[in-house]
Amino acid sequence: KIGRPLADVDPEQVRALASIGCTMEEIASQVGCGLATLDRRFGKEISLGRENAKTSLRRMMYKSANAGSVPMQIWLSKQWLGMTEPAKVQMFGEEVARIGGFTPAEFERETISLILEKVQQRITRGDSEKKP
Repeated sequence: KIGRPLADVDPEQVRALASIGCTMEEIASQVGCGLATLDRRFGKEISLGRENAKTSLRRMMYKSANAGSVPMQIWLSKQWLGMTEPAKVQMFGEEVARIGGFTPAEFERETISLILEKVQQRITRGDSEKKP
């Protein structure tokens, strides 16, 4: 035979290392071969190991959420269901109050006072039947 003999590498060890998230460099270092050898001869094992890691992690995440972990439930609902947090909506009145330097309660009192004043003016003018 021509060429260098094949490196003696255990495919199961490659898969096991890939399944715990080892990089290609780390796997190559542990099994004693080069990156090109890993890629050429063990690509399938590395892919299977990485997929096993993802499946295992998903299983643990699901179990954690199912056991009552609210942060995990929220995270999974965002990832899997596409849910998002509602945007913080600021009501028009609160925004005006902020700009005017009022507290929301002060703004509400001022608003009510203005409305009562306008109603009183309409009653005085005799046009209380008209809609604003």
